[in-house]
Amino acid sequence: MSWLLVRITAFYTYLTMALIVVCEDDSSTRTLITAVLKKAGHVVEAFDNGLKGYARLLEGDVELLISDVQMPGKNGFALVSQVREDKELTTLPCILLTSLQERAHMRIGMTSGADDYVTKPFQPSELIDAVDSQLKRAMQLHILHLDDTLRSVDAAVGRRTNELMEMYEKRLQKELQSRWMRADTGSTELSGSLLSCTIVHQDAWLQVLSSTQMADLARHFFNKVSDCAAMFNAEHLQFVGEGLLIVFDAKADTLSVHHAARAARLIGSMDTIAASMRAYIAEHLSTVATAEKPLPKFRFCMAVHEGQLSLGKLDGLAGSIEQLVPVGQDVQFLARLLKAGQSLGWPVLLSAQALEHWQAKGLQPEIADHRVAKNGQDDLAIYRLA
Repeated sequence: MSWLLVRITAFYTYLTMALIVVCEDDSSTRTLITAVLKKAGHVVEAFDNGLKGYARLLEGDVELLISDVQMPGKNGFALVSQVREDKELTTLPCILLTSLQERAHMRIGMTSGADDYVTKPFQPSELIDAVDSQLKRAMQLHILHLDDTLRSVDAAVGRRTNELMEMYEKRLQKELQSRWMRADTGSTELSGSLLSCTIVHQDAWLQVLSSTQMADLARHFFNKVSDCAAMFNAEHLQFVGEGLLIVFDAKADTLSVHHAARAARLIGSMDTIAASMRAYIAEHLSTVATAEKPLPKFRFCMAVHEGQLSLGKLDGLAGSIEQLVPVGQDVQFLARLLKAGQSLGWPVLLSAQALEHWQAKGLQPEIADHRVAKNGQDDLAIYRLA
């Protein structure tokens, strides 16, 4: 057998029969990860906390670590940091699982020495791709007999930190700032899931907060929503009226992930964003409230519609930047949908078109309530998500 064939055989075996340690305190998620990895041919040893997982790593022969971020005893950041500080484990590939959408948490994971991260909820194919990528990278280093100096802790962590931070920032920049005109045609047609999101009862907040404080609160919220939308490959984001317009374009659909599913994943992240906003308010704005003027409870409203719009180019005045203006009946319809949701106090509501499309794509949203509201002279059927 030639040396090349030996290398190829070793490489294939490494990718398909790796010993992987999984640390995840949620039993259902732990079971899912174990099943996905075993189906891919890997040997899996799963633990419900970082302390047990680290003890297993010390026994040796582990080829990859997958760890949740939030766990009792020892969280994922601490576990990865401890791995990087151990000279016997420092080159072990590490993947962090996180449901946190905040950029700061991503950076903590990078700084602690993680090689990659997978955001929950995830598709099995996403996890397998991340695992294969790290195993391939580790095996390439092994086959090429790289010197330990090329894998020193400071160089590896620093290089990977810069790479991931740059990748993440470029991804956000691309999604949030570069989704503009593809050609000088005057307009761009988008069709798919149209969402509009806003903070409810902004007038009540302005009774307590200054305009600067209200602007900071709104900026903090919309930045979080924008970052999360970008991670789920939103095609276009723009403020329209009092809401943030988010478009998941059908042209970006793949065989495994369609635009309605990406919209649903953003909606599923909104409770986490709202909880983070309440923590932000408690930390930064609690001293503003008085007995006479208490802070309102933070609430958001997100309206979802299935439709289409055009992004028309609006030339600015001399020296100003040209702008894109979303136009179309569905843009106006979405604005009325958002207004109806705010008046009813519904956090997330679907139009009849959105609900029908979701169901056609195999999504089964849990509907808590439905109403028929007036839309001019027409009736507007709306559905509240549980």
